[in-house]
Amino acid sequence: MRFAIRIFLLASLLFCMACGRRSAVHEPAAQACAYDTAAIGEMQGVWVDADTRSPFFWVKGDSVFFADSTSVPVVLKMRGDTIWVGSDSYRIESRSKYRLSFFTSLGNVISLQKSSGPEDTLAFAPAPVKPVVYTQVTRRDTVITRGNHRYHAYVTVNPTSIKVFRTAYTADGMAVETFSYDNVIHLSVYEGRKCLFRSNFSKATFEQMVPGEFLSKAILSDIVYQYCDARGIHFQASICVPESVSCYAVELVVDEHGELTMDLLG
Repeated sequence: MRFAIRIFLLASLLFCMACGRRSAVHEPAAQACAYDTAAIGEMQGVWVDADTRSPFFWVKGDSVFFADSTSVPVVLKMRGDTIWVGSDSYRIESRSKYRLSFFTSLGNVISLQKSSGPEDTLAFAPAPVKPVVYTQVTRRDTVITRGNHRYHAYVTVNPTSIKVFRTAYTADGMAVETFSYDNVIHLSVYEGRKCLFRSNFSKATFEQMVPGEFLSKAILSDIVYQYCDARGIHFQASICVPESVSCYAVELVVDEHGELTMDLLG
C-alpha cells in the first residue's frame, strides 16, 4: 500500500514539473496544464499595431477576432512566456497590461498596444464576405462545331454558402484562420435540342483524384471549355486553394454518346 502511495506522489510531482517547465510544445499537448486566465482578463479589448496604430485583433472573453471580414474567431490562451492563438503558439518577448510583443513563426516581432479609442472597434464590424472566385451566378454558353456536328456547351457557376476554412499567414508569419465560399458548377452539352450530357459538379466529385488534405482546403474554382476532337468535347476543371497558385486540374471529356471520362492532368 505504501509503495502504491509513493508511486502516486511521484507521478503527481512529475506532472507538476512538466506543467511548470517552459518548452516549445504545441497547444494540444499542453491542455492538461493550467492557463493564465488573469492575463487573458487583462488583454480584453482592441489591440493595435504599436507603429501604425492600425487595429490588429480584438480580445473578447477567451476569443480573438481579427480585423478581417473573412477571418474566424479563435481561442486565446496564455501560460508563462507562451501565447496560443488557436492551435498556433508564439513566444512572448514582453507583456504588460497595455503592451504585448511576441515572436512570429518567422522570428519577427509583432508589437501591439491596447487601444484607447472606441473607433478602433469599427474595424471589426460585420461586413459582407465576398467569395474568392465568384460573387454571383455566372453562365457561359459556347458554340462548338466539328464536321457536321454542332454543339452547345453551358457552364453555370453557382456560389454556395459552404465555407471552406484554411490557415493563411501574414507577411510577419502570423497565422490567421480564414474562409472562402465553395462553388457548385453545372455543365450541360447539347447537340441541337438533344441533351447529350448534364450534371452538377462539386469538389467532392474529384475526391478519388485529389488528395483529401488538399481537398479540405480547396474549392471547385471553375470548369472551362478547352477544345473538341475525335474523343469528344474537352473541359478543364480547376480545384484550387483560394488566394494561392496551388491547384489540381482535371480533364473532363464528353463523347458523342454523352459519356463522361475524367483524367487528372499534370
